[in-house]
Amino acid sequence: MFTVTLKPGLRFQKDDKVYQILELLPNQLVKVLDETFGDSFTFTQQELISSLSNGDLLFEVKGKNKKKSSDSTISTAYQFNDISSTSYSELAIFKFRVIEPLLNLKNRKETDIKKRVDEINTLIQNPRIAQEKLKCTYYKKTSRASIYRWLKAYEEGNRDFRSLLPSYYNSGGKNRYRLSSVVMDLIKQFIKEKYLSKQRITRYDTWIFVVDKVAEYNLTSLDKLLIPSYSTVCRYIDKVPEYELVSARYSKRNAEIKFDNINSGVKVSYPLERVEIDAKTVDVIIVGEDGEVIGRPNFIAAIDKFTRSILGFHLSFGKPGWQDTMYCMRHIMTDKSYVVSKYPNIKNNWTSFGVPKTIVIDNGKEFKNKAMEDACLQLGIILEYAPPRVPEWKGSIERFLELLILALLIIFLVQHDQICSNYPKEKNH
Repeated sequence: MFTVTLKPGLRFQKDDKVYQILELLPNQLVKVLDETFGDSFTFTQQELISSLSNGDLLFEVKGKNKKKSSDSTISTAYQFNDISSTSYSELAIFKFRVIEPLLNLKNRKETDIKKRVDEINTLIQNPRIAQEKLKCTYYKKTSRASIYRWLKAYEEGNRDFRSLLPSYYNSGGKNRYRLSSVVMDLIKQFIKEKYLSKQRITRYDTWIFVVDKVAEYNLTSLDKLLIPSYSTVCRYIDKVPEYELVSARYSKRNAEIKFDNINSGVKVSYPLERVEIDAKTVDVIIVGEDGEVIGRPNFIAAIDKFTRSILGFHLSFGKPGWQDTMYCMRHIMTDKSYVVSKYPNIKNNWTSFGVPKTIVIDNGKEFKNKAMEDACLQLGIILEYAPPRVPEWKGSIERFLELLILALLIIFLVQHDQICSNYPKEKNH
C-alpha cells in the first residue's frame, strides 16, 4: 500500500487498460488519456475511488524497487509488500529521518541541505544522542549529494518509504547474527534492575553490566555467547516507553509534569492531522440463534481529532491482535460510499476517509507491533504512543468509546423493557 495524489501525468491501470491523467476538471471530474487507443475520457473522482477500493484500479509505482508486471506496460507494485521483509530497513529509516525535516519546506534552498548535513554529522559523534534524536539504530556520516539523491528518490517514488531502500535488497542476509535468548534476557534484566532505577546510570554503564555478565557466563559454559554491541543494548532501551522511563528514573510526578501539556488539549487545524485509535471490549455477551454463547465483542475505532468524525472501525471476537488493527487502518483509508447503497435506511453519506498525518495509539499489543510501525512508515504516517495510564492523551476516542458503550447499554435496557412488557403480568416477568 502507498499514498497517491491525483495530478496531471499520473498513470494508472483500470480494466486491463493504462490511462494517464491529463487534467483535473471542476466538479471533481478527471480527464484521462487511454494510452492504448489514444482516446480521452472523463471519470469522476468517486468512480476512481470506488474502483480503487474494489481492487479494479492500480496506480503506477515509480522510483526504485518497483516490480515490473509481465502483462502490463507500467509497474503497479513493489518488489516486497512490507519493509520487514528486507534486512536493509534500518538504512532506509535513517535516510528518512535525515530528509524528514526538509520534506515540507516550500522553498528548499541549498543552505537548508548544508545545515542538515552539519546537524547529522555532528549528531552521530555521540551514539546515544544520535539514537535518541534519529529514532533508529543505524547512522552514518552523510553529504549534500546523498541528501539530494534521497530526496529525489523519495519524491519520484510518490513519497513511499520503500523508495529509500537500497537496490541490492536481495543480496545476503542468510547468516545474519541473532541474539540468543540468554543474552536478550540479560539485557532486559539489567535495563529493569539498573537503568530503570533512581540511580540513573548511563546507557554505557548498562552495556558494561551486560558485557561483564556475558563474560562471566562464558567462563563456566561450553556454549559461548556472543557479546552484544553497545547499539544493541541502546536499541532495547529505546523500546521502553518514555513515560515509564521518566517515572522509573525520576518519579511519577516528573512524568506527569513532562506530559502535562495534554491538560489544555492538543490543537489541530485541519482534518486527518491527528487520528486517535483505541480498542474496547464491550460488556455485552453475544448469543447465537441456537443459544451458543459467542462471547464479548472487541471494538476498535478511529476518530479524527479535528472533525470528531469516525474514520473507521473493526469488530471482532476473541483476543484482539495486530490483524484487527490492520483491518481498522484499511477502513480508515478506504471509500465508504457503499454504506448508503448497502443500508437504504441510512440517509447521509459517510464521506470520511484518507491517510492520516499522525496516528495516536496506546501501548497495547494490538497496536504496538512491527506490522503497525511498518505500515505507518510506508504511508508516511507519524506514529505516536500515548504514555501508559494517561487516557487524556487521546481523549477524543476515549470519550467516544465511553458514549458508545453507554448507548449500547441504553438500547439493551429499552429493548429488554419492551420484551418484558409483552409478557402477561401473572407470569411475574
